Parts: sequence; structure tokens; C-alpha cells
Amino acid sequence: MAIDDEASFPPRVVGIVEAELGGRGSGDVLRALVEVQFEYVGAVWLLLRDAPAGDEAPIPRERTRGAVIDGLVRGLDPRTVTIARESDVPELSQVLWLLAPFIRADRLPDRPPATTLRDALAPALLTAGALGLQGSIVVVEEAHAAEARLAADVTRAWNDRFPSRPLPVPEIRIVRADSDAPTASVATAVADAAERAAWEARGAEVDEILSDGAAAVRVEVTETANQLRELLAV
Repeated sequence: MAIDDEASFPPRVVGIVEAELGGRGSGDVLRALVEVQFEYVGAVWLLLRDAPAGDEAPIPRERTRGAVIDGLVRGLDPRTVTIARESDVPELSQVLWLLAPFIRADRLPDRPPATTLRDALAPALLTAGALGLQGSIVVVEEAHAAEARLAADVTRAWNDRFPSRPLPVPEIRIVRADSDAPTASVATAVADAAERAAWEARGAEVDEILSDGAAAVRVEVTETANQLRELLAV
């Protein structure tokens, strides 16, 4: 995945996936981040979508741990990629409400009727994550393409109102599953299973990766929230 270095803002790659990996597309987002993690050390982020909404219960932590292990098995290096869960970053809700005036109904993507409050807020939460981390490139699977484009639309609306302090308009990278991709060999599958089992036995280390990632993301998102709040107060 090539990154355009001529952008007005330094490259910041934000990958966003569901905390419970189920589709092949999420795995391809992880693979895309693996491809750029050493080229943009310290500027690659992985946000796991698990935040509850209203009175809904969050996705159990032990299940979100599996998404991290999936990334580690695929080659993500936690020394170069910052990994965090939405639910560990309460500051995302501040960014969401600060951006609320720019998330108009006509900008929302067409979606099936929401069955939960979390589903209804999902596009806005993705926008808060992408803008909160000020991603210049946002990588999502095809199922989340419309939600990611909302982040770009909201950023443009913000920049139209505050041109002196713009935010980076994210370039949306849609990762599509390659039906022609070769199937992993038996040897590779066995090696991956062994590595997964090894990481599962090191649950405390995985939790530490998430804890460190949450602390780093909270700093970034707080800075963005303060910037938004300062401009809205003028």
C-alpha cells in the first residue's frame, strides 16, 4: 500500500476494524498495516471498534484480545503500530460531540436500519476515531467504506469553517478481499496456529499492548479535542 508523501500533513495511517474479527476484510486491513508499519514507524495506528453506546454492554475484553492476536500473528509489530480499543479511549466521545454540528443527516451513509444504538452511532464513532487521531490515510474494509467517507466529508466541512486551522482530510483506502489470493500452505497454517497459541498463553502481554496503546491514543485524541474546543469557543 503506497502512501503519498506529498500531502500537506505528515502521513498518519489509521486502520479501523471490528474488535471481533469475523470477515476476511478485517484481516486484509491488518495486512495492509503490516506492509507500511516499518516505513512509517510511530505513525501507524490500529483502532478496534468495540465501544458500547448508551446502556449497551461493551464487547467482552477477552474477545477483543483475539483481534490483537490476529494482528500479531499476521506480523503487526506493537513497537511500531499503536493498537487500542475504542472503549479504552473515552475522549473519543468528546470529539464526537464537538463534531456533531458537522455530521448532518444528508452526510450520513445509507445503511440498513440500526438494530442497536451502537449500530446507529457507528458512522459517527468511526469519524471520531479517524479525526481524533488526525489520520491522513484511513484504511478500512469495504463494508465500512461509506462510514470512512463520512470522516472525509466532515473534515472538509470543518476546514471550510476553520480554514486557518485545518485538519488533515483523510484519504480513504478501501481494502477489498482478493478472491485470487493464494491459500496458505499447510505448513504456514500450522505455524500460524502455533504462534496464535503462544500469544494466547501470554494474555498479560497482550493486555499490556492494549493498555500502552490506549494511553498513547488518549493523548492524541485529547490534543485534537482541545483544538476543536478552542476553535468552537471563538
